[in-house]
Amino acid sequence: ATAAHWNSSSWTEYSFYPPGQDTVWALRSIWGSASDDVWAVGDKGTIIHWDGSEWNKIDAGITTRITSIWGNSKSEVYIVPISGVQSSLFKYSGLSWEKIINNLGIFSTTLWKARSGKLLIGGTSLLEYDGSMLQEIYIPGRTRGIVKIRGSNINNVFTVGDFGEITHYNGLSWQDIDNFEVPDGRYRVLKSVWCTENKVFIVGIDENRAIVITGIIN
Repeated sequence: ATAAHWNSSSWTEYSFYPPGQDTVWALRSIWGSASDDVWAVGDKGTIIHWDGSEWNKIDAGITTRITSIWGNSKSEVYIVPISGVQSSLFKYSGLSWEKIINNLGIFSTTLWKARSGKLLIGGTSLLEYDGSMLQEIYIPGRTRGIVKIRGSNINNVFTVGDFGEITHYNGLSWQDIDNFEVPDGRYRVLKSVWCTENKVFIVGIDENRAIVITGIIN
């Protein structure tokens, strides 16, 4: 596996094969709070951390795939390792990674949190975690799996996923946006989303071609 860093003029690639730093498994997600605090996660429980000068491999006792990481500070970072059809929730509080929920009850692939909001966890369903309680969010019309959650703030959050399904939270309620949904049997997966206060950008795969969806937030 490799990671790369852009210093505003060129890329530097880092490979993880030397003894003590061996990471041959695929990396799936990356997040950082600062230029000296970046995490990347991937298959077989792989966690690596950038401290501003080098990458170090972290052993959190996880042996299964980690597809997503998100945080709000150096002392608040979350991951959702997958084991079969079960997902758990781990939190880093500045010293070590600790499992805080053994079984989320869903197959989870993504998570996101606003600084002042609850942790959102997506996959076969959509959950929110307030630090002590886990609750499922019901969105009328949503029937497909969630691949990615992202937002600009607590009042502007999107989920995208299987068969072209999109949902949006405006701070008061969730809405299912079915403009780009396709019927079962047609391959369309929306892989990622990013938004500002007034625009949203979504990318994915439709059959054998890439698709990009853009929208204006009213």
